[in-house]
Amino acid sequence: MLNITKTMYEKSCIDCNKEVSKFFIDELEHDWSSSEPTIYYGKWESNDSELEVKLFKTKGRGDKRISIKNWKKYIFVDDGVEFYLDRDDELTLSIWTR
Repeated sequence: MLNITKTMYEKSCIDCNKEVSKFFIDELEHDWSSSEPTIYYGKWESNDSELEVKLFKTKGRGDKRISIKNWKKYIFVDDGVEFYLDRDDELTLSIWTR
């Protein structure tokens, strides 16, 4: 769903593309029109530790962003990440290295 670029990695948050935005709308009924950030909890696929994902829009242009707590411990430049719901409907983040 997302490929982590050097620019994304150097920032504290990740740009939310259309595919990821649609996933959160379709699967978690996220409302992007809200001006307040929304936090979702789940797990990292690689180690089952707690995942905390904050979705928000930037002030001004209203660009969609994702902030993942402690993400730089697990995700690096050129990695791919994908959100999905596991069989228990728990938000899960999968990482693959290129």
